[in-house]
Amino acid sequence: MEGTLRTFDLKMRSFIKQRVTETAELIAKSGGGDALVEWRSGGATPLVNNAALTSRMVPTLQRIVGADRATESRPLMPSEDFALFAEEIPAMYYFVGVTPPGVPASLAAANHSPRFQIDEAALLPALRTTVHLAFDYMGASGK
Repeated sequence: MEGTLRTFDLKMRSFIKQRVTETAELIAKSGGGDALVEWRSGGATPLVNNAALTSRMVPTLQRIVGADRATESRPLMPSEDFALFAEEIPAMYYFVGVTPPGVPASLAAANHSPRFQIDEAALLPALRTTVHLAFDYMGASGK
């Protein structure tokens, strides 16, 4: 059996790995067998926004895209390399809405899908938002 283990924090990941190993071994033992659980990697690092940085940058997002459009997302479990940067420095990951007009978000294909479509008109506002975030960060931090 193969799979991917994703969690929102590393302590929970450690706990789940321990429980999966124990459960597999005990189920096998109950039938007179053995089980070998092999974890091939540490798994995808959870991507967690830095709370202080996010709090500081939310006003910029609200100013640029509107308070009604700068909303907090529910926790998600993508496998995202950006998480490795966020382990080293304060980071904030945000989504840019590029779903074409008329396509309900619930029906929009994910980024890595062959059906993914992008509304190119969203790219300029996305760039503008990123530039404002950078300038506001640099101005606020004195760098």
